[in-house]
Amino acid sequence: MRENRIPLFKTSVTDKGVASPTIKKNRKTRSDKCHDVKFPVTKAEQIRLKTQCKQTDYFYKEKHGYDKKLSQTLFNTLLLKYSIHNKNKINWDRSYSDSKTYMHTKLIEREYERIGGPYGYSTRRAMSDRKVVYYLVISALELLEKEGAYRDLL
Repeated sequence: MRENRIPLFKTSVTDKGVASPTIKKNRKTRSDKCHDVKFPVTKAEQIRLKTQCKQTDYFYKEKHGYDKKLSQTLFNTLLLKYSIHNKNKINWDRSYSDSKTYMHTKLIEREYERIGGPYGYSTRRAMSDRKVVYYLVISALELLEKEGAYRDLL
């Protein structure tokens, strides 16, 4: 049998052993990563939220430019942030039921830690994240309807 002199065409295989699995590095999470939380609303609450969103849109355009539109999810998120920063105005004494009609919020992960983190509202009050978000958003909605503080929301 003739042996090839070019190393590329050698027929013998060298034993290199089992390749070690590649170790994945822990990557940093994005600073603007959002956590989507949906919360149940009744039909009446959904109408109230949509109405207040349309009323707040004028002030939003005034602040951020008239080419920007305030989406419902962003409005719900603003209500949620307002409640997180004004925790003494939250009404925890209300009925809660899952109506199977949901609205969304997209809170930045760092701010979400105040709700669902190890020391967040859901842990301290022994409630689900959805229930906590429902209480926070509806409390801020009632406060907005009562006081009309649209600019404080933005």
